[in-house]
Amino acid sequence: MATYRAAYIGQTLLTELKHIHLSDTDLLAAAMAEAERVGILTDDSAETLEPVGACILRAAFADTVTVGDWTDPTVSNVDLLRASIAASGLSARRYATEVLTRDERTVRRWLAGDSPIPAAVLRYLESRPAA
Repeated sequence: MATYRAAYIGQTLLTELKHIHLSDTDLLAAAMAEAERVGILTDDSAETLEPVGACILRAAFADTVTVGDWTDPTVSNVDLLRASIAASGLSARRYATEVLTRDERTVRRWLAGDSPIPAAVLRYLESRPAA
């Protein structure tokens, strides 16, 4: 189980693990793209900007979506670390030394599941938006 930054409505996740390092604005854009893809956005004009049935008015989308911590029981801490490395565009070696300031062998042990990832590193991975 891992907790990471995501965009969601209620219990419906709209962004993926690969989006964890996006800014709030970019997370909202990714969430809107997903909402459009699955057909839950509507442009129907109405006086009220409340969700309509299974659809959400485009004008109310940003007010309806939450950007914050999402706990996913199907995602492991190792998955979170792998996604963070991939999102950085760096090799695991460079990510270990330049971002986490850790020895690459330590990070390899985390990735292999041989050693637990320290809580401080997990907090950093969970909350780190793009620069």
